[in-house]
Amino acid sequence: MSVNSRIRQVREKKNLLRREVASQLGISEVAYGKIENEKTKVKAETLKKIAEILDEPVEKFFQESKICNIIQNNENTEQINQNVETVTNETDIKKIEELYINLLQSKDNEINLLKALLTSKDDKIAWLEKELVALKGK
Repeated sequence: MSVNSRIRQVREKKNLLRREVASQLGISEVAYGKIENEKTKVKAETLKKIAEILDEPVEKFFQESKICNIIQNNENTEQINQNVETVTNETDIKKIEELYINLLQSKDNEINLLKALLTSKDDKIAWLEKELVALKGK
C-alpha cells in the first residue's frame, strides 16, 4: 500500500472529510484528492502537516518493513541528470545552476522526512520504555 493510500485510510478511519483536511492544509479539495488518489506525489512538508492534522506520526504512512526504502531513486534527480546532459554550451550555466538547486531541494526534503521519522521513532521508544517501567512496577 502506498503512502498516499495510507493517508486516505487513516483519514477515513478518523471520519474526516477530504475538504476538512484540505482546508487545514490550505489547499483545495481537488488538490488534496490528487494526493490521496496518487495523481501527485506528496511532499515531505505536506506529509508532516497531514500527519499533524490526522494526529498520527509520519511513520504511520510507511510500512515498517519498508522504512529503509524511503530514499528512493527520485524521478526529479533522473530528470535533472537528463537535462544536464543536454546542456552543451556555457550560456546554459544558469540552467545547470537552477537544476542543481532543484536537486538540492529535493534531497533536503528527503532529509527532513527522515528526520521526522527518526524523531517519531525516538518518541515511540521513550513512550514504550516508560510503559515498560510502569508495568514492571505493578
